[in-house]
Amino acid sequence: MGHVRDGVLRRLADDPLAVPDVLRRHLAGCDRCQERGGQVTIDRDAAAARMARPRPVPDLDIAWESFEARLALPGDPVRVPDPPRRWRAVG
Repeated sequence: MGHVRDGVLRRLADDPLAVPDVLRRHLAGCDRCQERGGQVTIDRDAAAARMARPRPVPDLDIAWESFEARLALPGDPVRVPDPPRRWRAVG
């Protein structure tokens, strides 16, 4: 049996129960595969850190003030959309 492929090493880092036992046994005794597996994990973590973005936190006070200001503006009243029409059977 050859060495464990990079895709399997990545799968092992993400979902270890999805990798067959025979490959895990090989990995346990193979220094080369262990080293590559460590590098795969480092690469995965680095990519995740680069792709992570801060999530915007809505400011509800500003949103409420904006909503109230729009309600106070003169003009057409807010139009409530008509309910959806139902399909009628033709025939």
